Amino acid sequence: MGVLNAMCSRSPRLMAEVRRLHGTLEAMGVRVRASWLPSVANVAADRLSRNADRTDWRLFPAVFAALDAAWGPLTVDRFASVTNTQLPRYNSWHLDPGCEAVDAWTQDWAGEGNFANPPFSKAALLLRKTVADAATVVAVLPGVAAGRWHAFVHANVVDRLGGDAAARVAADLHVSSLTPDTAAKYEQHWRQFTVLCASTGRTALPATADTVAAYLASLFSRATERPSSLQSYISPINTRHATVGFVRPATGPFLASVRAGFARCWFGRIGVLPPERAKFPAAAAWAIAEAAANTTCPVTRAKMTTITTAFLFFRRTAELLRLTLADFALRPDGGVDFQVVRYKNAERRRGAHRLTYTIPPAPRQPDLPLDLLRDRLAWLSAAGAPPAQPVFSSLGSLRPPTRDDMARWLAEVCAALGISAPLGAFFSPYFTRGGAATAAYAAGVPDGRIVALLGHSRRDSVTAHKHYIDALVDPCPAARRFFDRFLPRG
Repeated sequence: MGVLNAMCSRSPRLMAEVRRLHGTLEAMGVRVRASWLPSVANVAADRLSRNADRTDWRLFPAVFAALDAAWGPLTVDRFASVTNTQLPRYNSWHLDPGCEAVDAWTQDWAGEGNFANPPFSKAALLLRKTVADAATVVAVLPGVAAGRWHAFVHANVVDRLGGDAAARVAADLHVSSLTPDTAAKYEQHWRQFTVLCASTGRTALPATADTVAAYLASLFSRATERPSSLQSYISPINTRHATVGFVRPATGPFLASVRAGFARCWFGRIGVLPPERAKFPAAAAWAIAEAAANTTCPVTRAKMTTITTAFLFFRRTAELLRLTLADFALRPDGGVDFQVVRYKNAERRRGAHRLTYTIPPAPRQPDLPLDLLRDRLAWLSAAGAPPAQPVFSSLGSLRPPTRDDMARWLAEVCAALGISAPLGAFFSPYFTRGGAATAAYAAGVPDGRIVALLGHSRRDSVTAHKHYIDALVDPCPAARRFFDRFLPRG
């Protein structure tokens, strides 16, 4: 607005446009003055300024360079803008400073090295355009990554086992060992590995330990991958090779040395170690229970009840958030029965079955954590919620909250109550589980009961002490108020 009224700008590029506008206005004998209008008085123009183009994203330049090296030279970026073009020559959807042409669909693509990163909804139109112009196109299009990984593994297993009906069933069972999310991640990381190999003249299948080392070097150069994440990049390489009968290349002392060097150099680069996830303390969980009992806001009360129930139940976040009304039963003595119908790694357990628990009332009153949960269950039932209603979702929503929701709630509640993690640490929803195990141990609950409440398949306390219990934490009144209920009676 200021530039229009002053007809002047410090930007040479913008000043050139101002001169063109000034000449046009002079020729037409028109004067322009800009003034501010509130959004409510200028709805159409305001909507245009606020509509973000969700398809206006840019492929990572290193990935584009690898594509160009493998299938180029690429000469024209067909779907781009001045802010995201990969090439000096590009087509834009609207008139854009520097674009060669507007609307790629109206251009002749023949004879060019076309790079296309279109809106994914235009994939079919892109294919028709490619055929119509007999064009050479390197395109970025969506794919079902999990499906591609499963299809590859399935076909190779069927072939290796002889191709009969039993081989196909065995292949079905084999590919089902990976969840769709894991298979999709494997496919994504395998594709990254093959792109690197193509761009550097290496062979992806079969690969050598040297090639895998070069891949790890490229991950280190990106400066975004932590040493703890490397296994998710290495496992797809080993699995792909094992599926077709090749030796797993990402193993052995050389790769172990490279990974150790990756970790050492990564720590040297960042200068300090990252903060650790702290086990949520019982005192903080009890403070949240007291705040929930006193708040008049039903939304805040529901969030706080979710956090205190996670602590009381020793549950993983996803398991807790999936619990429905049908998974609970109120006991006459004031306790609560609940079941976990699906939990992590249940399919790997011999004789797997759902987990069932009884949470008895506390010997001392008030029993705030259990009272909050019973009130929540009673309110949902009185409101006519169906049995499939997730207990910690809003009434009427059958979609359970996510782990991100839980993390956000925990952060909001801690900030509101002035609860902070110890120096060098942070709180995570998952570590309410470790905090509960630690508090129960400090309160004197026997190891066997803690292991059972954690839901571990083996009735030994090694895993519990290694990953969940901090034996250095002293007992406190809050720990006893939460977990005295689990002490042996008699």
